[in-house]
Amino acid sequence: MFRNKKKLILFDLDGVLIDSEKNMKFSWLKVKNKFLIKKSFDEYKKYLGMSFLDILNSLKIINNKKDIETYYKSISKLNINLIKPFPDVVNTLSKLNKSNEIKIGILTSKDSQRTKIIVNKFFSKIKFHCIQSPNKKNRPKPAPDLILKIISDMRIDPSECCYIGDSKYDQEMCNRSNIDFIYASYGYGGSSVKSKYFVKKISDIFKIL
Repeated sequence: MFRNKKKLILFDLDGVLIDSEKNMKFSWLKVKNKFLIKKSFDEYKKYLGMSFLDILNSLKIINNKKDIETYYKSISKLNINLIKPFPDVVNTLSKLNKSNEIKIGILTSKDSQRTKIIVNKFFSKIKFHCIQSPNKKNRPKPAPDLILKIISDMRIDPSECCYIGDSKYDQEMCNRSNIDFIYASYGYGGSSVKSKYFVKKISDIFKIL
């Protein structure tokens, strides 16, 4: 259990709240075919947790990055049906909503438009107190900017916040912002992430709080 009582729990989206691997793989294969990219989805997957443009940079894809990003997002939006929430996510979030002491939010590397579509489709009955996507003013994960912006806007201390993610980039962001990290081991990070706090399924969070 945490030493400090938490007032805000932030969730990553892909790999934590939603299983979007089929959507991402399908979208990436479409990108590969259209732009004649040789990088496989397995290579792409290594960088999940970063912003899309940062993933392209990490893959050393230099040309047509904006066009690639636009096309990828369009394919992803057209195939939202390939996404589904992980088991017990909606029920767990509903239970957290009933608490008068804990607020919940989303911090994701996914753009705000697709995030809104997904939240409206799968979590329309859930109250999120904040939903944060990358923007032009703040650096994306693993930089601490976005998570520090949230706790500043919500006027809470870093010790009163925790983040549930599934990648080493999520963990690095938390380390750089002095916020407790919970590793979602059922996500896409596999054995590459070691954390003091972890959950094998989303409902395990109640054992830590």
